[in-house]
Amino acid sequence: MVNDPIANLLNNLRNGYASRKIEIDIKKSRLLLNLLKVFKKYKYIEDFKLNENKKSISITLAYNEQDGAIHSVKQISKPSRRVYVNASKIPYPKNGRGIIIITTPEGLMAHYEAKKKHIGGELICEVE
Repeated sequence: MVNDPIANLLNNLRNGYASRKIEIDIKKSRLLLNLLKVFKKYKYIEDFKLNENKKSISITLAYNEQDGAIHSVKQISKPSRRVYVNASKIPYPKNGRGIIIITTPEGLMAHYEAKKKHIGGELICEVE
């Protein structure tokens, strides 16, 4: 059993894109809903909806021509090792593409939004 819902979401997304699925289901959580809002804002997923009777979330995956919208996803903070940064130390994604999602006092956001607002937080994941 996986006790880390973020790792579970990222693995499900990775596996869904690898097997060319159109829709995947994950367990419902407020943190995951906010994370999915960021993914949708930057077009890494097409849409998501709540399934109230199952207590789950259905995610519709986005594809660009023949490839999935997500090429790689890497979890930075883990339950065993949390990674916090202040605004001046927020890293850029490798290869200059993609986003790093940060949880801040103002909610989840991409790395450049946090830099612009001069707020730091916990590094959640890097998406490319």
